[in-house]
Amino acid sequence: MRPLVISLLFLLLAAQAAGAASLDRLVADGGYLVEVDGRITASLHADQCFIPASTIKVLSALTILRTLGENYHFVTQFYYDRDTGILSVKGSGDPFLTSEVLSQAAMQLREKGVQRVTQLLLDDSAFALTPELPDGSENSRQAYDTGNGALAVNFNTVTFRKDARGRIFQEDPNTPLLPITMELAASAPVGSQRVNVYSGDVSTVSLGLRHTAELLINLLRQAGINTENSARRGRVATGAKLILSVESALDSKEMVRSFLKHSTNFVANQLVLAAAAQRFGVPASWSKEKMLLESIAYQYLKLTPSDLQIQEGSGLSRHTCVSPKAMLTILRAFEPWKELLPEKFGALTKTGTMTDVYCLIGYEDTPQGPARFAILLNQERNTRKEVLDALLTPQGAAPIAEATPVAKSKFSRKHKVFARSKVVGRAKAGNKHVTKKRGKRRRHA
Repeated sequence: MRPLVISLLFLLLAAQAAGAASLDRLVADGGYLVEVDGRITASLHADQCFIPASTIKVLSALTILRTLGENYHFVTQFYYDRDTGILSVKGSGDPFLTSEVLSQAAMQLREKGVQRVTQLLLDDSAFALTPELPDGSENSRQAYDTGNGALAVNFNTVTFRKDARGRIFQEDPNTPLLPITMELAASAPVGSQRVNVYSGDVSTVSLGLRHTAELLINLLRQAGINTENSARRGRVATGAKLILSVESALDSKEMVRSFLKHSTNFVANQLVLAAAAQRFGVPASWSKEKMLLESIAYQYLKLTPSDLQIQEGSGLSRHTCVSPKAMLTILRAFEPWKELLPEKFGALTKTGTMTDVYCLIGYEDTPQGPARFAILLNQERNTRKEVLDALLTPQGAAPIAEATPVAKSKFSRKHKVFARSKVVGRAKAGNKHVTKKRGKRRRHA
């Protein structure tokens, strides 16, 4: 019996050594932390900070749900002056303000007796963003790289198809072909595309508001309202009569589910900005967003700046860094809402992908008990699924293959200064473009 026990012990030690050697080959620059049934079972560089990419959206989701609650609805308000014919639109940051929503609003305005609009007055004062693009955006044509705003429409993107003869066609049947779309499409390659409205020098004013104005003018005309081609930015005049309020169809919980599933940068930041405005007062700003995220991290979760540093809520910024230990703390706090995460690899997960950044966090039920895992890799090879298999898959079980990663971009990797020291019917279509994120620079999901 004694030789048998010794043999089994040697086999166990050999298996552990083989597993460690396998992980050494898989992790060139990164760290991980695994907790099973309340016990830490695997750890590497748990206190070291790494760029998390979109996995930081779980902290944003926690921040939104704790600040706004699960049942928060955005409201877009319409004011009308019958004497002057001025229609004022006041936004609150609804990330799902789409052509369908505004088309229905235009019909309701017609039913309420609005027959003419001499001028649109667009009030986006709920947000004060300078710049409108979040930290980490490089103003590429990619939809995930777009800006934010209190009165943004269609995810601040336009869709079109360009044929070999240079003709432009609208891809979305619910949206008219706008002048801003024609200008952005002029320099685009042939094919069907969705690009963000900040990707071309087509206006000296807010591109988001120009996009909103052109869309609204067209939809009001389609509804039978005589609308002049005039719009300006400004605040709703005191005493103006509220004629219509449009509430978002989705509540904050479902919006969180959407951006976690589709990794929509625009939606994530819209929601965190709205939460920041509720906590610290309007207007929302990038500094208030950062302050809110830090307050949840440092005050509620009791993390420190050596555990986590954050710039914005989507994960676009390479100035955001987090340790595996801090990410596991975030996962513990988010557990009541873990069902909002998409299922992948047989677990509830959130991925984070940029050039030389491959992260994977989430929850998995194992034979040994419920597991939480944080895998943060800042390296050239995408081995996160293999690392997860090595950490959690029982010996002999067949691992689940990960889809082939997007080809690496031309974007050169930025040196990680913190690593050693411390982006519904139409709405669904709007999300889809942000999730693929296949562009010149990087994929971010």
